[in-house]
Amino acid sequence: MINQDQFDNLLVEAENEINNGADAAVLYHKYLGRNGKFSTMIKQITTLKTDERKVVGEKAKIIKNRLNYLLQIKTSSNQPSIDLTLPADLTAHGHQHPIETSIARLYQISERLGFVAAQSPEIENEDNNFEFLQIAKDHPARDMQDTFWTVDGRVLRTHTTAFQQNLIKNNHPPFAFVQGGKIYRCEAEDATHLSEFHQFDGFAVAKNLTFADLRGVLFQLIQDFFLRPVELRFRPSFFPFVEPGAEIDMKCFSCTGRGCRSCGYKGWLELLGCGITDQEIIASAGLDPKEYHGLAFGLGVERFAMLYYGVEDIREFTRNDPRFLEQLV
Repeated sequence: MINQDQFDNLLVEAENEINNGADAAVLYHKYLGRNGKFSTMIKQITTLKTDERKVVGEKAKIIKNRLNYLLQIKTSSNQPSIDLTLPADLTAHGHQHPIETSIARLYQISERLGFVAAQSPEIENEDNNFEFLQIAKDHPARDMQDTFWTVDGRVLRTHTTAFQQNLIKNNHPPFAFVQGGKIYRCEAEDATHLSEFHQFDGFAVAKNLTFADLRGVLFQLIQDFFLRPVELRFRPSFFPFVEPGAEIDMKCFSCTGRGCRSCGYKGWLELLGCGITDQEIIASAGLDPKEYHGLAFGLGVERFAMLYYGVEDIREFTRNDPRFLEQLV
């Protein structure tokens, strides 16, 4: 019948083997494995009387803890030591996220076109985010942009276009700025929409800027990003802060305009919105809208990345699955 002495003897036996240099993995299997000596002994405790079962059970618990400790020490002692005098291994163990890579490429292309990188906070005041851009409180555009507010009346920016007011008031034309960053919307998430995503905005003011200038900038930007000739079309569209405004479509790479699953069988892919800056915005900065004109554009970085990398579901960019991300390096 099992007793305390048998557990003590088991510990002595194991200690002797450890001291004689036996392999830690072999010892663990021999003593603490499913069919090991300790496991076999512990099953016999159920045959004891209640009082004896409690005493022997406590002893078994102590012996098991001691065996685990000794085997852990044995395992760690077998690990190779680290020579701290050797040079550090600075090999990269990751890579830039494809969205950050896309933003960096957009900055590089824009800078070649004469734009300067700008920064603005993700938490904006209501005036910068809405009022200055002609989006009044009762404007329908607020429905999907009336999102996350702080207790002091500020909002998580709903577009990177919010950077325009500070730039136009603190810089004298001619100037041209771009900015990329995260924005927040009231969106139902699906394969092509996210509630938190990234935008890249461009904004320029100078004398006698025209829609032809805007068209030339965007054609070059899009073609350089996708590294291939592109065919674009401009469709009239309404944005409160530009007049006239337009949306740009690009002929589908997959079907060259015939219609396929990638383009929803339309032959064209919607890319971005753009336009000539509203005259009231120019005037609000103390500039003569008859002399100075502005151009503006804003694009969804995830949409550009989806087309560039051939990704069908935008949510893949936020799932942080290494198996997916490593394919885009």
